[in-house]
Amino acid sequence: MSSGELATKYQKLAQEYAKLKAQVSVLKKAVIDEQSKSKVLEDSVKDKDQSLRKCMQEIDSLTFRNQQISRRLVVLQEDLESKESAKKGKRKGAAAPVPSMATGVAAEVHAEELQKKITENEQLHMQVFEVKQESQEQVQRLEAQLALLEQQNESHQEVMDGVQTKHGEELSLLQDDKALKEVRLQKLEEELSVMKERASTSERQLSQTKGQLTNESSTMARLVSEKLPFNDTVNPDWNVFNVPTYDRKQQMKAQELIGQASRLVHELTSGLANFMNYLEQRATAYPIDAATGESISIANQRLCRHLHGHAAWVKPLDQTFASFKSSLRKDVPVTLETCTGLQQFVNAYHNFVINMQKSLPYQLISLDEESRLSSCPPTLERHNNNLRDGLRRVIAAFVNLDTYLQLVAAQALPSCAQPACNRTAIFRKLTTCLLQLHRRIKEMSACFSSKVAQEHLLPTASQKLKTTNECVLSSLASVVACTDKIGNFVQSNLEYITVQAGLQARGASMDVTNAQTEQG
Repeated sequence: MSSGELATKYQKLAQEYAKLKAQVSVLKKAVIDEQSKSKVLEDSVKDKDQSLRKCMQEIDSLTFRNQQISRRLVVLQEDLESKESAKKGKRKGAAAPVPSMATGVAAEVHAEELQKKITENEQLHMQVFEVKQESQEQVQRLEAQLALLEQQNESHQEVMDGVQTKHGEELSLLQDDKALKEVRLQKLEEELSVMKERASTSERQLSQTKGQLTNESSTMARLVSEKLPFNDTVNPDWNVFNVPTYDRKQQMKAQELIGQASRLVHELTSGLANFMNYLEQRATAYPIDAATGESISIANQRLCRHLHGHAAWVKPLDQTFASFKSSLRKDVPVTLETCTGLQQFVNAYHNFVINMQKSLPYQLISLDEESRLSSCPPTLERHNNNLRDGLRRVIAAFVNLDTYLQLVAAQALPSCAQPACNRTAIFRKLTTCLLQLHRRIKEMSACFSSKVAQEHLLPTASQKLKTTNECVLSSLASVVACTDKIGNFVQSNLEYITVQAGLQARGASMDVTNAQTEQG
């Protein structure tokens, strides 16, 4: 990680820290506000309790006074009754009704006062009850608000603790990362200093070597000018008597390209052999598993028998090309006329194509049998049809490639009727066939992959079939990658392959054939 990225990362961390710090201050302020509100509510609850106790005391005092008044009324009524009973025996004419009337008026007054006191007492009782009810409701409401505020305070505290913990962990990780980056930066600076020293040493050595080569070149030029006075390469009439030479660099490059081609052919042969082997195992496992004792279909039996002998027509591809490579000599130019061993490889490939064409009908019949199964859904049947078309196209691509390989190998035969000017077009067509073969095999691999994915969803798919299908896909992927390498290899070296190097005469830019033609 560069210092710029590290600074950007620390800047983001600082921004995040500032944001979290602002959130923490807001949370603290909210907690303080809630605590002040809770304290106010507690004080209000205490005031309500005091007013409630005061009301209760007033109720008690009113009750006591009511009782006193009731007792007093009872005593007055008893006194009144005793006086009325004592005065009943006295009949004094008109003077007797006056005390009776006074006593009745006093009794009515006392009764009215008693009724008023009773009414006041009831009103006080109702007021006390209402005040008590309101105070209880307010106490409950305040207690609920207090509990809610305490819960919010706890949640805010938990959030704040989590944020602080996360920030601490991130800060610790970044500090560790910073320490590692500093150590790595120090090592890179040390390596850079060492490389600078090596570069300066190499520059000094290069300058010394350049000076030595300049001195040697001047010495050799002087020797050539002094010791070789005759130069007959200027005159073409004399130059035809010289022994023709060939380009050594071109010879080495040709052998290097043939070695790369040999490795690619070996890789392709291995991939095709694995594909044939796993395809044979699949034919014995689906749609009928031969391991259960049931006999597989006739088409699958013939397909297995044909694929079982694939070594007889697949391995010769690698063997014949390796033999062609070993037959090349370092002292003989590599041209189509001298590559007589290439015909054996082309014949082996032709035999391979014939056997692939023989196996195609059995493979198509096997796919038809799979599609006719009762357990085969329409989607799988469609994938089988796509795979049928893909197999046909692959075989057609192999056949087209065989045609142009025959034309290339025919150039080494004395009886070849193809003019040399057609070689460029032939090799271009050969390159197109190789690229087309890669595309066809890749399309067939995609069709088979879709078919395998659908088969694995069937309840009748066994573990053996799934494993074999994975092996077939792996071998197909290897063949696809190898054909891609071969196509790109031939395409990238097409210009070199199509150039007719030939033998060069000393001091001339024409090949031997052209020189002889001009001489004639």
